[in-house]
Amino acid sequence: MKKLSRLLIVAIVLLISCKESKISESSQAREVMILDTLLSFADEASLAQAFGKNNVTRDTLWYPEASGQYVVSVLYANSPRKVSVIWNDSINFSGLSEVFIDEPGTRWQTSEGITVGTPLSSLVTLNKGPLEFMGLEWDYGGLVDWSNGALQHRRLQVTLGLPEIYDTTANLDSLIGDQRISSEWAIAKKINPVAIKVSLLKEHE
Repeated sequence: MKKLSRLLIVAIVLLISCKESKISESSQAREVMILDTLLSFADEASLAQAFGKNNVTRDTLWYPEASGQYVVSVLYANSPRKVSVIWNDSINFSGLSEVFIDEPGTRWQTSEGITVGTPLSSLVTLNKGPLEFMGLEWDYGGLVDWSNGALQHRRLQVTLGLPEIYDTTANLDSLIGDQRISSEWAIAKKINPVAIKVSLLKEHE
């Protein structure tokens, strides 16, 4: 009987431990990281000191129209916490210029809550008025112009793209290519493009 009681106690302890572990994993999955906080870092070395040297790597990206390449620092590559950092001095990796996210499911967001996947309708709400964006699916496609809205003062760049799910019967021609599109257009509201890249630029005196 005593043996049975001890086994029951062990089972209860294991069950509680399992539940606590799942709660911890769930909390980590919901972790939110504010992109604005990274603008205070002066160089790659300070990033490595704050987040761990093993969590800072580098990647080579292309400028639009394949006009050249540049190297960025990458924090937490290949994870939901990935964020890229562009430097004014790309030789010494110093003088922070821009931080950006472009991975679906990222845990990073701006102080307003803008992240990869934020829809156009939410951006209009945050901007407290209509905005414009460049036509989709070309090198400069989807870049948002805040049109003197509430977000105009922010050094915030958002690039829009087609959402994962949309009305495939809609005529997308008026959303594609080198043109300016208003968030007020019926097709823009119907498709409701989403943010595929969110950047914050460092303001230099």
